Amino acid sequence: MSIIDFPRLCGGTVFILLLAARGQRTAKRDNANGKTDGLSQPELLIELVRIIKPSFNPPVKTSTLKKNVGGYRKCEDNGGTYFAAIFESSDIDAFDLRIKSEYHNVVSAMSELIERFISDDKVEWLFKAFLEVIGKDASIDKNFIIDGKQMSKSEVLNIDNISLASFALGVWHYVVTNVKDNTVGQATFNNWHIKKGDTNSEWVFNSDIGNEIKRAITIIPFLDKSAGTATNGHDFIDENEAEIEDEPHVFEKTAEQPTSTTQQVIINGNVFNAKNQFFGNVENVFDS
Repeated sequence: MSIIDFPRLCGGTVFILLLAARGQRTAKRDNANGKTDGLSQPELLIELVRIIKPSFNPPVKTSTLKKNVGGYRKCEDNGGTYFAAIFESSDIDAFDLRIKSEYHNVVSAMSELIERFISDDKVEWLFKAFLEVIGKDASIDKNFIIDGKQMSKSEVLNIDNISLASFALGVWHYVVTNVKDNTVGQATFNNWHIKKGDTNSEWVFNSDIGNEIKRAITIIPFLDKSAGTATNGHDFIDENEAEIEDEPHVFEKTAEQPTSTTQQVIINGNVFNAKNQFFGNVENVFDS
């Protein structure tokens, strides 16, 4: 095993971290009574695949994908024949083109995925977990596309305010276009999980990944649907082009605030919470 085998950024490890950041699951007894919470492993992977190919149609019974999803999560394969048909096809080239030509539409889809699956109190942890893996993965040697702009690894590691949807899309795009072999993440899966109970029991996520990053970071979980675009009207921006001017200023959250504290963001004099709900103008919001 080489020194770069752990941790590795690949499709399976991205999937693992998203699963670990999910919201509260419905009790198994409710599932047995026919209720579903829409947050299952197959449903999450299906939505990730739809970011790549919006027309992707899963089987009616997503439970039939359990083996395919399990193999992808454990980094044993590229998701079996069902998902590998996307990950190993020209659909990836089409996805790359969409990122560069219609960025807002793609990041909006990722924003909906974040809003549906990710728990509010896991937003900061998820971002820092991604960031820590990127920092430690010595195999990363290509640029990311985040917020419609090309960013080097060092630039990504210095991000201090970001939309989680834009960041997660950049990470997802990087792995599906640059890390074709999902099995490179097997050592990472094994290091991040333990088995509870007998040998046939489920692998349980048990990792302190993300905890090494202590600096304050402002994160907007998902996009304001009324904002129109995540990049002030710009789509993909080549790394050689000038930076966007007059971007709204986002005040940094103080380091003393706990992860679970409701985050407020001030944009152009207006105050929003982590759900992008409008609170009021900065001149009067603190009087209430």
